[in-house]
Amino acid sequence: MDGGGKRTQLVLAAITVAAVAGCAMPPPRPPAEMKTKFVGAEHDAYMQPGSGTVTGQGFLRQRGGGVVTCAGSSVFMMPATPFFREFASHLLSGRQLGGGEKMDPDYASLFKESACDAQGNFTFTNLPSGAWAVTTEVKWMAGNTSQGGILMKRVTSVNGKSVQVLLSDSDLVSSR
Repeated sequence: MDGGGKRTQLVLAAITVAAVAGCAMPPPRPPAEMKTKFVGAEHDAYMQPGSGTVTGQGFLRQRGGGVVTCAGSSVFMMPATPFFREFASHLLSGRQLGGGEKMDPDYASLFKESACDAQGNFTFTNLPSGAWAVTTEVKWMAGNTSQGGILMKRVTSVNGKSVQVLLSDSDLVSSR
């Protein structure tokens, strides 16, 4: 093989190595381990029947002044206890939870779910009194780019009362 052929092979080999290296994915992050222990007694009050209602709306303002609601997105409520605050922080950081601390399956009802209507309104009923974290996602496309993010706010339900909460720009905890 002449010098030009060897040079061509070296260039092709270098391009192949660069292309393969560019496609290599970083190693996955290790799963997050919960440091806060799940204590059932801290959550027992959230398992009781209640008569509180939380209504709300989720939206974000776009740079041009438009408003986008959480229409069609799920809305979740979970107790605002140390365990669930840490749980939410791991999920918001994009980390999967490892095999460490587990929640008793009897407490699955602690997660409440609703959905935003076309105007971004949502409702939770029959809640016991207590502090909750309410979260939803507002997203839209600008060209080929997803924009918006996840909103979260603390709200306190009270038996026999209706509480209203607005989730908007100041409650943005994770952007797209």
